[in-house]
Amino acid sequence: MGFPVVLKIASADFPHKSDAGLVLLGVADAPAVREGYATLMQRARKADPKARIDGVSVQEQVQGGVEMILGLVNDPLFGPSLSVGMGGIFTEALKDSVVCPLPVDAQDVRDMIGRLRMGGLLQGLRGRPAADIEALVRAALALAALGEAAGPALAEVDINPLIALPDRAVAVDALAVARR
Repeated sequence: MGFPVVLKIASADFPHKSDAGLVLLGVADAPAVREGYATLMQRARKADPKARIDGVSVQEQVQGGVEMILGLVNDPLFGPSLSVGMGGIFTEALKDSVVCPLPVDAQDVRDMIGRLRMGGLLQGLRGRPAADIEALVRAALALAALGEAAGPALAEVDINPLIALPDRAVAVDALAVARR
């Protein structure tokens, strides 16, 4: 995968890792990975001594692209629905998302993307390359298929951010919640 990489604590007890200081960006080499591992383990233990820590994940550091969010909610009353929106830090700030009940097909997802106020960012603006919208559509359809297959056992999933790049879409972080 090469460097730089991102390190994240691997623990279900920390659903919002960046808020807890449990993500390191721009880790440049193998010695920095070892040092980052120790740092994250220490921070996690300090933040919650009782937390179950599975380790530290090492991920590709994705540069550029458009931050999106894909969501799935399985409401006990209304059933499963898919959401597509602007992600990352823009999720709360812009509240730019579209929700559609399942099942959906590729054209439904394309229509959802087309209804986003900031969706023009995916087309490429001011010399920025266009995003691979079909990769975003495939990711949304895969999430919808997961929701349908899991049924009521899965309460929700948020993939945020999912980076829409010119040649692919990369899930950078995700949170899944099982129904209890």
